[in-house]
Amino acid sequence: MTTIALNEGFGLKEFFADLRADFADWLKRRETRAELNRLSERELEDIGLNRADIDGVVASI
Repeated sequence: MTTIALNEGFGLKEFFADLRADFADWLKRRETRAELNRLSERELEDIGLNRADIDGVVASI
């Protein structure tokens, strides 16, 4: 039977660090999308955006 040492060569710590960073990035994009969707058409226009631009802006974060 083979035993896997979780602290040697498996990278479990790195895996969870990457998972945490990916989740933080996703959360930032989610919050940004929600904030932009709450703006009125006028407010979006004031910052040079329209509704169709929101996904592109969020994807660039």
